[in-house]
Amino acid sequence: MDMIERVASAMWDRSHDEPWSESHHSPVARQIYLDDARTAIEAMRDPTEGMILALPDVMEASRAWQVMIDAIK
Repeated sequence: MDMIERVASAMWDRSHDEPWSESHHSPVARQIYLDDARTAIEAMRDPTEGMILALPDVMEASRAWQVMIDAIK
């Protein structure tokens, strides 16, 4: 399961009784959750100041984070 699917699954599981992996959701519902997951991941693309400061090499940490988030798409 890729990261977008994992995020969509977590969002689904939070608000439904039946797990994403076992549900029979419609293709429309599936697409909505996948689109929402992409949007959430995109919002995380730029690390917060606290995230950057948590690592010693600030510029490298920021760029590495963005490269990892971009690789999800």
